[in-house]
Amino acid sequence: MLLTVKQKQLAFIQEVLSRVPFLKNLERRFLAGLALTMCEKKITFHSGHLILKKGDIGSSIFVIWSGEAVADQETEDTGATQKLKRGAFLGVTGLMDMQPRTASITAVTDVGFKREVPSSA
Repeated sequence: MLLTVKQKQLAFIQEVLSRVPFLKNLERRFLAGLALTMCEKKITFHSGHLILKKGDIGSSIFVIWSGEAVADQETEDTGATQKLKRGAFLGVTGLMDMQPRTASITAVTDVGFKREVPSSA
């Protein structure tokens, strides 16, 4: 069976969402609905752009669709950074209960995201 581009996008986003700890136990139909909504909401950030700022209140979940970003979780004790690429998800804590962002995320290359903002945000 040949899948359309949209079906491939939907399957990819649904697979990524199934790895999010608090979403992985949801019924498949709910994950599919969330993935469908996210497939319609693509945004792009250019290289060097600060995408998320540590400490800001979050209300969205993002899935990297293309490109590369870096997460800076620097604390007084460590300067930890993590490379993020296609399939990485961001903003989980913010989506759950609008907590402050735990890291700053900066685009290394042009980065395409699929995004979901809950209706209560």
